[in-house]
This record gives sequence, C-alpha cells and structure tokens, in this order.
Amino acid sequence: MAVYSETDLVIPALEVISQHKYGITTSDILIELSDDLTLLENRGDDKFSQKVRNLKSHNTLERRGLATFENGRFTITSIGESMVVSGKAVMTALCKNNENLSEQISCRYGAADGSQE
Repeated sequence: MAVYSETDLVIPALEVISQHKYGITTSDILIELSDDLTLLENRGDDKFSQKVRNLKSHNTLERRGLATFENGRFTITSIGESMVVSGKAVMTALCKNNENLSEQISCRYGAADGSQE
C-alpha cells in the first residue's frame, strides 16, 4: 500500500486541476487521484481522502499561489502550471535513472523517455 504525504499530492493534484478549465471540486480531485483507501480508525473516510481534503483545509495550494479556490472549485494558476511542467520533468529524469520507479509511475507520467505510452 502506498503512503503519501499532503506534500506528495501537490503536483498530482495540480495535474488534475490543470485538466479542468472551469475548475474542479475537492471531491472530484479525490476521485481522480484515489488509490489508497485504508480506513482511518474512528473515521468515516480513508487516509488518502483525508490528505486530499487537507489540500483545501490547509489552503496548501492557495498559500503557495498554485491554485485559486472559488465557488467550491480549484482553478490552476500560471505558477501551478509551471509546477506541473517542472514536476513532470523531474519525474521523467528520475524514471531514466530508476527502472523500478519508472514502472511504478508510468501510468501517470508516461514512459521513462518522456513519451506517453
């Protein structure tokens, strides 16, 4: 089972937001990103959804100028778009140097050579 921190979710969340010209709700971001559904003890949600929702409750994306949140929807900023491009470049470089990592993230970032599979 994968374990993610809130910070680990910034670039993947920005990628999702960037694909929605008119914004996207936190719930829809969660649907697009979810894969770690370990229920939190004494809670009605899972660890992953809690961390995705924390992106909003902690204003993580807004404080960093990466996205705005209006009318219940996130919209990516130009700074956020730049972060997505930079994040993809970093992940592509990491994949070129680590075959196991390349296999783990190829579905999101494309092949290790940067092309989409």
